[in-house]
Amino acid sequence: MSEARTQLDRILSLSREIHALEASFLQAAPPSELAEILHEAAQKAFTEALGAIDLSEIAFLCAQLEDPLAFRTLFELLSHPDEQVQESASSHLEEIFAVAFDKTEKVVQELLQENRLPAEALEELPYLLLEAASDFDVLPLLLELLKSPHPSVVACAIDVLVEIGDRRALPHLKHLLSDEREVNVQDDQDSGAIKLGDLAELALQSIEGPTSRSKPAPHHPSHRQKNRPHSNGAKESKPSKKKHN
Repeated sequence: MSEARTQLDRILSLSREIHALEASFLQAAPPSELAEILHEAAQKAFTEALGAIDLSEIAFLCAQLEDPLAFRTLFELLSHPDEQVQESASSHLEEIFAVAFDKTEKVVQELLQENRLPAEALEELPYLLLEAASDFDVLPLLLELLKSPHPSVVACAIDVLVEIGDRRALPHLKHLLSDEREVNVQDDQDSGAIKLGDLAELALQSIEGPTSRSKPAPHHPSHRQKNRPHSNGAKESKPSKKKHN
């Protein structure tokens, strides 16, 4: 018992030391300089064996900075192969989008224009936009995601458009009705492959309200489940806390 108590005291002491070091780091230089340091460290993670704990700490520190490069670093960490790192980056981005989307919107626009983010990161973006939807107009960015070459990203965007229920999306969903690409989705009653065109049709029914067709829209990939939708024949994305199968 005494040994366990000693270990606990040591853990608490180290925790206090870490918090002090974090505060000191955040005051050590201007945010832009700190963001550059963190971005460089995160970039090494894709070529060196940095552990998930290290990268989660980098994600935490990035989230404390109101800096475009720090936000960009968090987005890049969404595509890291380690699930703990993905979860950490996603959690911090959710908080940022919920309260300060106006400070990240330009970064999101730039990332979409650059078209460099992999599908794993782009699949997360619609659900981050959902966090901001009550206070900001996120529809233009969701409509951009409908144009993605990745079917799973389009499916995620459709899912969030249904949750938002913005009728301005209807013409854009109608353009997808002939899309033959397939994704795998799962709801409480069924699972399997569905064409994006069929998914768009069900979304239209959901947003427009009851129609003569009584079949309800499946719960598309929704953001509290573990697996993301993925294209048939493509490698499935790694599990995530988002509601996608």
